Amino acid sequence: KVPAHGHRVAEERAGQIRRPFQLGALDPSAGFLLENVRRAGLKADLHGERCAADRQVAVHIDGHAESVPSRGIGRGIAEVFAAEGADVAVNDLVEAEDVVQALLATGRKAVAVKGDVAKRADVKPLIDRVWHELGPIDILVNNAGIETIVPFLELTDEQWTRLVDVNLRGAWLCSQVFCQRAVADGRKGCIVNIGSIQAAKVLPGRTHYAPTKLGLEAL
Repeated sequence: KVPAHGHRVAEERAGQIRRPFQLGALDPSAGFLLENVRRAGLKADLHGERCAADRQVAVHIDGHAESVPSRGIGRGIAEVFAAEGADVAVNDLVEAEDVVQALLATGRKAVAVKGDVAKRADVKPLIDRVWHELGPIDILVNNAGIETIVPFLELTDEQWTRLVDVNLRGAWLCSQVFCQRAVADGRKGCIVNIGSIQAAKVLPGRTHYAPTKLGLEAL
């Protein structure tokens, strides 16, 4: 048991830190995500008309070949940011024009940028294109991810490498390229990494997935 003050502090910390990484797609998690962005000092620019001129968001749709761009956490995040008044760039390995059309229908600007977040040769042109077409990126959401369930004794080198490259290296790479461009332009920004409740848990078939999500917390 803890005193009432302890409960209040725990609830505040849950709202600030854990919930964005624990709730699923198209639910209040996107709202908590926005709250974290606002705590980073961007609140005024995510509301009203001012954001139309100087606030853009780059959001990753689920970044693997089997993903469907019209579903998932990435689309949910993109839709909430657009509803809040941000211009949005969505990234996927496949075309995401259906998502872009839905965002454009809200009256915001939106572009789809195709590319593999695990490859520097794709990421730098991707960031440069968004910067050119929408203006400087203010918020980067690293949501690209692969989740597979493979027994530990059957996991191949290729399966391990591809999943780690997308889930962990991809977030690091996108963040680095984004920061290099922002620092060069003398700008500040916000990076949000989408984690998982599976981080640091021992679960059957996820000896490759869970470590990447724990790594994101350290990142």
